Amino acid sequence: ANLGHFHNDWGSLLFILGQFEAACGQFEAAFQVFKVQSNRSATSRVLQNLGNAQTRLGKLSEAEGTLRNALSVQTELFGPDSLTAAATLNDLGTVLFERGANAYAKRCFLCAGDIAGRQPHGRSLSALTQHNLANALFEECDFSTALQKYNQALCLRGASEWWNHLDEDRPACPAWPAVVQGDRHCSLGANSVESVEEWESAAPGSPELTVTAELLTT
Repeated sequence: ANLGHFHNDWGSLLFILGQFEAACGQFEAAFQVFKVQSNRSATSRVLQNLGNAQTRLGKLSEAEGTLRNALSVQTELFGPDSLTAAATLNDLGTVLFERGANAYAKRCFLCAGDIAGRQPHGRSLSALTQHNLANALFEECDFSTALQKYNQALCLRGASEWWNHLDEDRPACPAWPAVVQGDRHCSLGANSVESVEEWESAAPGSPELTVTAELLTT
């Protein structure tokens, strides 16, 4: 298992350095190792990392397929309401946004944000999805709603950093790329009831969203 982790960690470093092509090579090597070992949890995380690197290279079609595969496995392993699946769903939304599929991108951001909003440690991811949703709304010239989402993202981000400062014993998790640690998946920040209420007030009457088969195949 160490060889797979080595390739993933090396790829993560290359990603941070902006060497995305080389990072893809390392993530692909890690994927092959974990695939042989039938380590589906680690495989899904590496696919997420690979998809994000492909996104940075502008290989959007490949990235979409890679992230859909990662999301499918993560949904099966961790459940449709897990932060792990929600984070990948947010990444998939980013790819769809870049491809011009704005309606589908917004669905991904809404779904990921709803999942994060119902998790005890989902505030950081909530902030990220709100920011991405605001970008999509801005692209549609819905400036007033976009401004509201940007403000909500700032509030959530500030509260998350405050929480992390108080809870220093809780291990931090880099949001991107993901760190593969066996079958463990790290939390992505903190959340409280206020963010759920803010989400509901922003979209009154909206049904609860989960990762569905329809969303995975659109």
